[in-house]
Parts: sequence; C-alpha cells; structure tokens
Amino acid sequence: MIKIFITDLDGTLIHKSKSHVEPNLENKQAIKKLEINDVKFCIATGRSENSIREVEDHLKVQAYKIGVNGATISDVNNNLIHSRYFEKECIEEILKEVEENLRKELYYYILMTDKSKSYFRSFNYLSSFINLFYKKRYKTEQLKKTHVDDLMENREKLLKVNLGVNKVKKYEIAKILEERINGEICITSPRSIEIGPKNNTKGTAILKLMEILGINKSEVAYIGDSYNDLSAFKVCEHSFAMSHADENVKKEAKYQVESVSEAVELVLNINNS
Repeated sequence: MIKIFITDLDGTLIHKSKSHVEPNLENKQAIKKLEINDVKFCIATGRSENSIREVEDHLKVQAYKIGVNGATISDVNNNLIHSRYFEKECIEEILKEVEENLRKELYYYILMTDKSKSYFRSFNYLSSFINLFYKKRYKTEQLKKTHVDDLMENREKLLKVNLGVNKVKKYEIAKILEERINGEICITSPRSIEIGPKNNTKGTAILKLMEILGINKSEVAYIGDSYNDLSAFKVCEHSFAMSHADENVKKEAKYQVESVSEAVELVLNINNS
C-alpha cells in the first residue's frame, strides 16, 4: 500500500505548464485524487520552501515539503521539522573555489539561505541578464559583502550553492568540485551544478520523513526527471522517471511515465489491486 506520493517540481510536476508555480490542469486533478484516496502528498525540490508554498496554493492540497534538495523538511502546516546547512569552514572552502579557481569557468553562482533568500553573483556580461530572469522569478538579490558576513557569522545559514556552467564542461567541473569540496555535488540541468551539505540529498530527507511518518520504502512513491532525483529513487520502492529525462536517470527508476498524472494513476492502481 503506497501511503505517500512525492514529486519533484521543475520538469516533473511543473511540466508543460504556463507558470513556474502552477501545474497544468491534468496534474492538479491527479494530485487531488491522491487526497481523495487518502494518499499523503509531498513536494521535493531544489527550490526554497516559499516557492513550494506558491505551488501548494495552486494545488489547494496540503503538502509535506522537502526544500533545497533535502536541506529543509516541513510538515503540512509549514512547521520546519528538519534542516541541514553548511558549516563556516565549508562556506569558506566553496567561496574560495568559485571566486579564485573556477571563476573563468563559471557564468554565475547563487547562494540560497535559510531565510528563503537567494544571492546572485555574476561573472560576465551575459549572466547579468540571466539575473534579471532569476530576480523576477525567484527574487534573487545581488550578492554583497554584508551577505557573506551574515553567513560567516551564522546570522543566515547557507543551504545550497547553484553554479551556472558551460554545458560542455559541466562534467569536468563537477569532478573538480567532488575532489575539492566537502559537500554533495550534483548536475541538475545542462548548465547547472548544485552543491549541498555533505550527506544531504533528497534521498536522505525522504528517509528522515519516512522515519517521522512511521512508514517504509514500500509505502513511498517518488517521481522526478534529473540527477538530483537519483538519491530519491534509491530509497523509494516505487520510483518513476519522466520520459524526457536523460537515459542515465531513467534507467535508475522502476517506471517511466509521460506525466505526474500518469504516475498517480499507476499508484492508485497499485493500491487498488
């Protein structure tokens, strides 16, 4: 019996949608079916909790929330029940790497904090235009020394670093980061690499949520489309990959589907069989 359905956002629940916070009608109706059939619902994403809440408002269904690739977990009443963040030493290590050693290889980087704030640091003229997009969609701010000072003094806590990279060099840069940074390194799109706290992934967050809810892997379904979803596939018996995902992602999932709504129908069929 599947007791909770967990979905990634971008490219998954938010797929073939007109808005980055409103799923298409088919997916919205499918999530409502979960509620009617007493299956709990959870969103797991690299976005902040504030962004998840915007999606939740459109669904009109209460959701558990795994934010920033597992750095935060909140219950259906928006109470924070778990969080992980970078220690000062690791922040210094990351900033040195991106500012001194990888500067010429990066377009930009973004620091995401526990205040649901995102600070954008541009490295070239083109990425300044990219920041206009992020500023409009995710309310990013230009990174200033005062922001870094707040992180170093623990007035804000760093949850994730997003790097804008050349799509040809992303694997090379990811390998360099794995060798030099004490954190979780993941390619999340053709032009994006994310760094999270060590031993902090969607998978570890789902295990924590399973512990809190008193359920096991056979009672959990997960759907995603990217490399940061692989850790979730490993801890959920019922794993679904979107059909447009890379082959290396799809082969790690039990099922391949065209949409969240298709996965929901399979979950309900499993429960009714």
